[in-house]
Amino acid sequence: MIKFHNYLYETKKFVTSKASGDICILGIPLDLTQTFRFGSKEGCDCIRYYSESIEDYSPILKRDLSDVNYVDVGNILLPQSFKALTLIENVISSLANEFKRFIFLGGEHLITLPIVKALKNKYKNLTVIQFDAHLDLRDEYMGEKLSHATVMRRIHDLNLKIYQFGIRSGSKEEYEYAYKYGTIVDNIKNLKINDPVYITIDMDFFDPAYCPGVTNPEPCGFNPKDFLEIIYDIDLNLIGFDIVEIAPVYDISGITCITAAKIVREMILKFFYEI
Repeated sequence: MIKFHNYLYETKKFVTSKASGDICILGIPLDLTQTFRFGSKEGCDCIRYYSESIEDYSPILKRDLSDVNYVDVGNILLPQSFKALTLIENVISSLANEFKRFIFLGGEHLITLPIVKALKNKYKNLTVIQFDAHLDLRDEYMGEKLSHATVMRRIHDLNLKIYQFGIRSGSKEEYEYAYKYGTIVDNIKNLKINDPVYITIDMDFFDPAYCPGVTNPEPCGFNPKDFLEIIYDIDLNLIGFDIVEIAPVYDISGITCITAAKIVREMILKFFYEI
């Protein structure tokens, strides 16, 4: 029995679920600091809904979700206020005592901060890899230190190493900061990381032609096939990942959510299959 059920409410499961498992799927429906398009708190359940249209089996990896011991514990019941950040961190700290690996469905990108703060206590020398169109390295945005536009700056403030890939938007100051600390990388495949890794995927990493249902669409992005080829080719000690910034109300025919659902399946089968 999940001990932290007081913080959660039941929702439609991702594909299948078990009573217990080594891998946790958790929805974090926070939509607090958006600056353009809203609705990201609906993203987690929308990914679950569309996950029912995809098979458990990956023909590329030749692996099946039915062979993986995971459980979808539902969503955190959150106030849409900054108090939510402490609640997220506390719940994930509790989860870290029960599970080995983690998948988080957002929600806005600010959720990555309390996730990382909780997990870095368990996984020393944690490295964060960001797939994103935007740097998110502002020191503050519209007078706020805590924002989806500042989340990677706050994570870097935790003295964690971060690598940013797919970046094509940011302020002059953000780019100067990124160049100073060498956070932007041109080729993820060249990274040699032995430490535990956490990946955060902002769905605006993808070109709006492929994923229109995001909060801050940015042209000239990647396509899903290129992303998955990267995932298939890299070997990391991945301890968890999140998918954030989906705005289902803008998602034509659900193509952003179905892409996210497939990414979840492939990343589970690539990195967590033998957990």
